[in-house]
Amino acid sequence: MKKRIAMILALVMIATMVPAMSFADGFSDMPQDWSTEALTAAVDNGLLMGSNGKLMPSENLTRAQMATIINRAFGAYEKASLAGFTDVSETSWYKDEMAKAAQMRTFKGDGNKLNPDNNITREEAFIVMARAMKLEASGVAPEGFSDLDKISIWAKGEVYALINAGYVKGSNGLINPQGYITRAEFAQLMFNMIKTYVNVADEYTGLGEGNVMINVPDVVLRDMTIEGDLIAGDGIGDGNLTLDNVVIEGRLVVRGGGVDSILIKGGTSIGSTLVVSRYDGAVRVFFEDGTEADVIYIEDGEDKVIVEGKVDKVIVNADVPVALQNAEVGEIRMNAVGSDVFVDEDSTVASILIFKEAEGAKVGIEGKVTSLVTAAPQTSVAGSGSVEVLEVMGTGEGYEIDVEVTTTVISEDLTVTEEAEEPSTGGGGGGGGGGGGTPAPKIEEAWLNSVEATINGGKILVPFSFNAKDDYVIRVVFNKTVSIKSVNFVGWDLIKDIYSIPTDLTKEVSIYIHHEITENHFDAFGNEVIITVTDGSTPVSFEIELQR
Repeated sequence: MKKRIAMILALVMIATMVPAMSFADGFSDMPQDWSTEALTAAVDNGLLMGSNGKLMPSENLTRAQMATIINRAFGAYEKASLAGFTDVSETSWYKDEMAKAAQMRTFKGDGNKLNPDNNITREEAFIVMARAMKLEASGVAPEGFSDLDKISIWAKGEVYALINAGYVKGSNGLINPQGYITRAEFAQLMFNMIKTYVNVADEYTGLGEGNVMINVPDVVLRDMTIEGDLIAGDGIGDGNLTLDNVVIEGRLVVRGGGVDSILIKGGTSIGSTLVVSRYDGAVRVFFEDGTEADVIYIEDGEDKVIVEGKVDKVIVNADVPVALQNAEVGEIRMNAVGSDVFVDEDSTVASILIFKEAEGAKVGIEGKVTSLVTAAPQTSVAGSGSVEVLEVMGTGEGYEIDVEVTTTVISEDLTVTEEAEEPSTGGGGGGGGGGGGTPAPKIEEAWLNSVEATINGGKILVPFSFNAKDDYVIRVVFNKTVSIKSVNFVGWDLIKDIYSIPTDLTKEVSIYIHHEITENHFDAFGNEVIITVTDGSTPVSFEIELQR
């Protein structure tokens, strides 16, 4: 017996003296350079398989190969029909992988072609990863790169987003957006964007730094901090993910999970936002025992999203049914055509804002809503619940209201038919509560390049200083939520065609101007400019005086 114990101890000691082996050690062409760590991680996490003992790190990556790597990373398994594409044969090795990529919406194709055998350019690869990670396009041009002008106009927002987030580093001050991406370069991009993979169902109390990918169901994270984004990958499917006392310093991106799935409890906090984007089934996000979320974005999907618990804001950017179940929500913003929100009898909402773009929006109310404002045509509000104040703006023609309302306000700009007198009859009718128009948004604060301006009535007095980088940012804060669709400059023809603006819904709007401004421009145009912004229905003009 003593001899057996001694032998076991000896084996244990020998095992601990042997250095850990990586699957990547089996490839004869593994480079020893900047890409080694990323390639090793890609192999160890099952993203790169290689062929005949070789990784081929310097070879260009094809679209099919990239789709396969992303599918493996996110655990994708559902397959879309490829009936509309003519260049993916039934016998090709990548048929299933391209079907998974189409289901993930990472690859959208060009007309009736997916071009699976084509090499993929760097900017195309960046766009695909932005889609996969649900990153918003950025209007802020990064510094330190001399070839940003080579980025295709349709790719700028996503490429800027990846650079600004630190995922794309470039080389020698170049991004090389039109060049083909190699297998080593893409492995590095994946390593920059996802540091840790959880691919075994278990309970975890500590994970590595950076963004974390969970691509299997039935995982529990407890008592930890994630120093980046947490991605609930497609591989979770209809399974569960539990977050118990977890601090997420970045975003929580939900691409997988079922109707009993994403449980957030124990004081778990989400640093920035929660993005829900599942394409192959319903998903439920449940905030338990007082845990709260600041913002949930419903970005896309094909089935219902269930929200349960306390949430400050829900932003609906897709025609995906959203159901509140025993929820307490501060604000819901409905932006997409056909948006559909249901408030059950155990739920309350302080404010529902239905924007003009959300034509045909539906709101079912069994619980209580304090305020509902719609600017969308053909809005339908119905149910056995109640709304304290319901306001229909001038663009909300064709509305239908079949819910208990304490006060109804109909814009004077809305055409009202004599037959439709009661709010419950719908069709663009008027109601009690005083009519009257909705006041236009007003500017509360303004800055130019972080220097605060003085607001004097309708005029904004801006301390102006020349910028050697030729980047100027006008930032304004309105007293209510706006969605800027266009901007018109009067008096400064120089900048009328070179500005860029965000299109999201917000109280704070930044207008970016990338152009050299000199004394000659003041001599030519003066020092006053009138800017009119509009959301498509309500123009707001304000005068800026540039004080030198």
